Amino acid sequence: MRTTGASAQQPPALVLGGAISALGTMRCLGREGVRSYGAACEGDFVRRSRWARLIPVSFGAFPTSDELGRFLDSLPFERAVLMPCSDAFVRAVAGLDTRLAERFPSSVGSVEHLETFVDKRRFSRFARAAGLPQPRTVEINCRADLEGLPDDHFTSAILKPHDSQVFSAHFAVKAFRVHSRAEAMAAYDKIEHAGLEVMLQEYIPGPPTLHHYVDAFVDRSGRTLTRFARRRLRMDAPFANSSYLRSIPAEEAQGAVDIMDRLIAALSPARGILSAEFKVDPRDGQYRIIEVNARGWKHVEFAATSGVNICKLAYDDALGIRNEPITSYDSAAFCVDRYHDLRPCLELYGRDELSFVEWARTWLSSKGPVVCLDDPLPALWCFGEIAVGAVQRRLSPKSAPTAVRG
Repeated sequence: MRTTGASAQQPPALVLGGAISALGTMRCLGREGVRSYGAACEGDFVRRSRWARLIPVSFGAFPTSDELGRFLDSLPFERAVLMPCSDAFVRAVAGLDTRLAERFPSSVGSVEHLETFVDKRRFSRFARAAGLPQPRTVEINCRADLEGLPDDHFTSAILKPHDSQVFSAHFAVKAFRVHSRAEAMAAYDKIEHAGLEVMLQEYIPGPPTLHHYVDAFVDRSGRTLTRFARRRLRMDAPFANSSYLRSIPAEEAQGAVDIMDRLIAALSPARGILSAEFKVDPRDGQYRIIEVNARGWKHVEFAATSGVNICKLAYDDALGIRNEPITSYDSAAFCVDRYHDLRPCLELYGRDELSFVEWARTWLSSKGPVVCLDDPLPALWCFGEIAVGAVQRRLSPKSAPTAVRG
């Protein structure tokens, strides 16, 4: 990556939240010689990274701009670049006052644009207005809205939250899958009782391999510097993250890339990281956009090791450093989250759809979001925690309740 205008003494980066996303961001910047500090980074494994310098915070996972501002004011840094790795933090960063935004620059879009991506109802409205293909989506404001819909709307659908982070924190799942009006009504009662809001969205059929992603970066002048395409191969559970994926040439997902370009044009002006999820509808072959994240995501390190260091692009752009577009990358790289890939592999193996040799080959030849040779301690810490947890479960009384993962 060629840059111009970089100073000899660059300010550090302050990575906000994100667990694996935070770890990946620190690695992306650390390998480029950028010092990183982490705040509110979930997971003890993050602090084990050779590039991690963690700062204690007094706010929770969903800080306001005012709370974040008071924290930033207390820091000893003359200047630092903010790298938000969660929806809550990107919202808070975008809402900082001008004084703090100058001292702690970032490469993020406007508050209006970020609210469009974080609030899934607003995003659905935006996609409809921009003519972007999406699954059939119906806004639900009360129980009567569900009662008035045709039966075929419930055959295969999801109740999708407006705010996925808050919903996930409450229910430990990203959405509720329903197959009938009765299931939808029962699920909606739980959601309404929790004080949360949802939409009813059609669930596009088909296997995980129909999911594609396009990650892009738009600089302060409106130039789209890169488009990194990847394809999901396996996933741990419905509405979960990819457990096994590969990078692909942008041409292989041209329909998704075209929709991403239309999205960026509709924002005008867009800025910062944009990571969009699409699914091919097997009924008509059309790519349909599912959601967009406007911050660092779980596989940001995979993009960097494949040749697209979006974190460094964001860091440079925050400081006014101009980069040249990245037009090529390793388009045949694989990434596996070994912990979350275990269950799908066992299921495929049990159905004779995955041989043990192929299973071993994919795990041994793929990169991972935690495991890496130049920063081994986070992975060793995770494996240690898994081992300790397994021993504790074996030693605990059999009558003890078992935690159920949603």
